[in-house]
Amino acid sequence: MPPNTGKGYPITAVATSISSAVTGKQYTWEEVSKHNSAESAWIYIGSKVYDITPWLDKHPGGKEMLLLAAGRDCTDLFRMYHPFTDKPRQIMDKFVIGTITKGEFPQYVEDTGFYKELCQRTGDYFRQTKQDPRSPWPGLARLVGIFTVAYFSFMVTYDSNHSWWTRLLAAQIFGICQALPLLHCMVCTS
Repeated sequence: MPPNTGKGYPITAVATSISSAVTGKQYTWEEVSKHNSAESAWIYIGSKVYDITPWLDKHPGGKEMLLLAAGRDCTDLFRMYHPFTDKPRQIMDKFVIGTITKGEFPQYVEDTGFYKELCQRTGDYFRQTKQDPRSPWPGLARLVGIFTVAYFSFMVTYDSNHSWWTRLLAAQIFGICQALPLLHCMVCTS
């Protein structure tokens, strides 16, 4: 398959299904990038350009979060931080000022529905089980268990009263316990 074609491959032009839905002025990413302060904050998501300046003080995640992204392509950030609802997209429609003609990065083909369905099913799971997906407590509980096993395996590894095969097994368990916190903390589950 040639580069820049096909499902999931980056395309250099903005997706026509999105760009045809918005009329108005057209901007390049260089123009959008000049609006990166609290006085004038613009972003683009997909092919839509938004002036989010009036929304800065109202954003539930805080003004600083939006200012970090001001003047940039926020397509992936927006999807990552708002996975289970369409309400943010409905709010954003009030701030559309045009379309992006040339993006800073290649745009990927729009999701065919798989990701949206996956997010919906994940959201339904958390609602049905009455769990908060952003709660740190389940992860911290797992880390306490990992560190407890690591401590005891470390102690057995360096205790000469145990046989060599027991110490070898404990050393392997300790090595696994060293890797697990990194794997646990570095996986993005959004």
